[in-house]
Amino acid sequence: MEEALCPKIGMEFQSEDEAYNFYNRYGLVLGFSVRGDYLNKDKDGVVTSRRKVSISQGAQAEIANDAGISLKQSHELMGKETSRLGNIGYTRDDLKRYLRRKREGIKKTNKEYRPLGVFVGFNQFRQLIIFKATLLYDETIESFKWVFGTFVEAVCEKHPKTIFTDQDAALTATISAVMPSTYHGLCTFHIRVNFMKHIGNYYKDGSNLPNRFAECMYEIEDENEFIMAWDAMLKEHKLETNEWLRGIYAYRKKWAKCFMKGAWTARMRSTQLSESLNASIKKYLKLDHDLVQFFKLFNRVVDEKRYNELRIEYHSRQKLPMLGLQQTPVLIQAASIYSPSMFVAFQNEYDESTTMVILDQKHTTMHVEYSVSKYVGGRERRVTLNPITKDITCSCNLFEQEGILCSHALKVYDMVGTKFIPA
Repeated sequence: MEEALCPKIGMEFQSEDEAYNFYNRYGLVLGFSVRGDYLNKDKDGVVTSRRKVSISQGAQAEIANDAGISLKQSHELMGKETSRLGNIGYTRDDLKRYLRRKREGIKKTNKEYRPLGVFVGFNQFRQLIIFKATLLYDETIESFKWVFGTFVEAVCEKHPKTIFTDQDAALTATISAVMPSTYHGLCTFHIRVNFMKHIGNYYKDGSNLPNRFAECMYEIEDENEFIMAWDAMLKEHKLETNEWLRGIYAYRKKWAKCFMKGAWTARMRSTQLSESLNASIKKYLKLDHDLVQFFKLFNRVVDEKRYNELRIEYHSRQKLPMLGLQQTPVLIQAASIYSPSMFVAFQNEYDESTTMVILDQKHTTMHVEYSVSKYVGGRERRVTLNPITKDITCSCNLFEQEGILCSHALKVYDMVGTKFIPA
């Protein structure tokens, strides 16, 4: 190498740029690169950054950060784009300081761990959808009234038919005031958890108490039968004075099957949907995220759910579901109308209808009432049909709760020659 190109102790240059260019030529010959060193300090003299991050590099880093790409991965990606990390012009710590400085003007931390409230439901494909999200200052009736009030405004004053929550006095009071026409149910999952918490010490392994409680919640369909079973359970296990059971009994119309016959539930009686959403949120969020980071990453979760809905909507339009009985008119009709998941539920009811028998029928002026049951055992149901309009109802209330005809009604339709679902 020419001696004139080699740096020597004591060399002087006319400017910083001249020195940089000289040393860069030297490094190029020997196989390394150099960078200019920029030092920035705040008003207190604390170093805030060293080595410059360009506008384009900063924008790229912000996009990567919003997409959930770590600083390490983002830095390495930029290194790949410039052949090597040494060519980027800044270190990973520089990038971290740059992003932190960009957020300083709007940074607000959530050190008080304010509660996140999310209104979730599911669509015709039984996939989770997000209606609203909010960060609450507290969980008082006043705060809840604001949250539910703005939700009603956002959906053009249309109240949901049904809403499920955990057992909370403030929520109960708010829903009664803001959504008086909405059926408010209690989450059965939380009730079971609280049952174990408050009653677990009252029974040993092999006790039938959990099963008796589950029967009251999920199986008993007659209100008088429920009361008798509940009283028998309390007496058998000597729990007549238990405060928690007294309290939950007072809310029985919000969680016991026999009191929910007219409620639209669509086969959902818990807030497990929100637990599923929580798992998705935790995949992206960390405790040290500020509000700006939080909402950017929360929007990623929302976008992910919306993309899933578009994807399954597309696939559902490309092909019809498989028919169990190829030549059955009502199944062909249902396959063209229902989403795939709802068609499967309907087809199961149709298959079940083939095991039904009509035990009796009574004629009135406007209706015919049929007694329908399974061929071998099973509860007897009352199906009422208007022969002229084809309107039909069943005592099992499946249509009122889930929106599809039950096996009992389908059996009657088949018997009278109705081969399609009436409009």
